Amino acid sequence: MNLLDLKNKTLGIISSYKDNCGNASYTRQLIEDFKTKFKKVECIELDQRLVHSDFHNLVKANVLKKIQLYDFINVQFEPGLFHRKARKAFKFMEQILKIKNTNIAITFHSLSLSGEYSKIVNFSWLEYLLFKVKFRLKLLNRKDYNPYVLQQCFLLRKIKLNKFNHSNGISIIVHNKKSAEQLAFLGVDSYFHPIVSANNSDIEKFNNDKIRNIILDKHNLSKDKTYIGCYGFYGPYKGVDLILKAMKHLPENFHLVMSSNCHPVSNLKIRNITTEKKNITTENVEHIQYVEQNTYMIYLMDLIIKLNISNRVHFTNHIIDEDGFKELIAAMDVSVFPYYEVGQQGSGPISYATHLNYSGKIILSRTNLFEMYEQDFFPDCFTFFDQGNYLELSQKIKNIKSKKMNLLKARTKFNPNSNTKTYIDALLQNKDVSNFLNQSKVCNVE
Repeated sequence: MNLLDLKNKTLGIISSYKDNCGNASYTRQLIEDFKTKFKKVECIELDQRLVHSDFHNLVKANVLKKIQLYDFINVQFEPGLFHRKARKAFKFMEQILKIKNTNIAITFHSLSLSGEYSKIVNFSWLEYLLFKVKFRLKLLNRKDYNPYVLQQCFLLRKIKLNKFNHSNGISIIVHNKKSAEQLAFLGVDSYFHPIVSANNSDIEKFNNDKIRNIILDKHNLSKDKTYIGCYGFYGPYKGVDLILKAMKHLPENFHLVMSSNCHPVSNLKIRNITTEKKNITTENVEHIQYVEQNTYMIYLMDLIIKLNISNRVHFTNHIIDEDGFKELIAAMDVSVFPYYEVGQQGSGPISYATHLNYSGKIILSRTNLFEMYEQDFFPDCFTFFDQGNYLELSQKIKNIKSKKMNLLKARTKFNPNSNTKTYIDALLQNKDVSNFLNQSKVCNVE
């Protein structure tokens, strides 16, 4: 099948869609990019408020019914999207992959293949059976097993052995080369491409020399300051405390713009608490909300006050307004991602910065993921500092040089178009491409 044939085909993407989360944003961008490629592209939505409720089985039945209406299916796989309980999430995925007469590609956003877990992918039938028996009988040290990763490896094993009986198998897409190489060593084929969260219209709209002044005016921010952008949902691993501490060591004309919100999963957790414990008082509900959702945010607010920098920190909460989030990233003088570590294969906010940042000044903490991101896809496009070293971060912010030309060059190779092509190659199972990896390619064996 060629690209022209796709004009008469339909694509369904299984993901969250209207929710305020990374998967939903990425799915909306994919649908925008795919509109000109397929006859019809739609999201088969996993509404998180229903998936994690007593309506789970009804949601699942609805999804399984809709799948059969499409020629191609892409699953945006993040275990928590399908249910909080790993076993229920796994069963949901199994039933999706058992649907026949459609080409399926799974995008893995999180993939852990280290240690004991990876052995499961290559288990023989007997080893697999014995492992499951021992696990159920609690004969293994279960505290060493992450249930989501465990189920993920079970899933990969079944895909590798084609247990779902798809005539052409099931394609896998990952977001970095290392994950693809690990899969290849386990005998699992995959395609790799970095996350591209911006679409072509975003890049055209926000990459211009007028954007800074327009956005600063919009937020009543003085144009004679240097603005540092920090983005994404609040969470301890994001290292927001580091940029706050770094601010104390920066000149007064350096201001921080925080475009952040609480993660919607936190909001769901609060709703569950308030609905399930009907006998608790209003005072207790408020206390639970504080403990469950706001502990880290309160810590950050206390830190801002303690450092006496409240007059230099601005809050936009623009994750809720997606266009506003994008334009803010484009307008910032410096974008900073001070993460301690990243649990996924990619980062939506960093992808936005890579493709929309106009200044060419992006600072990343020296995590494994960010270093691979630069090495594999965007060479010499970022400035790095060591995790936790807020003094070094402050120095890097003061002395940062623009890497705009390097970014523009790298974007010609990795962009919304190349991302779309990777998905189409995976759906059509076109293996004659440089970003497809199998065992023979990794081991240089024909």
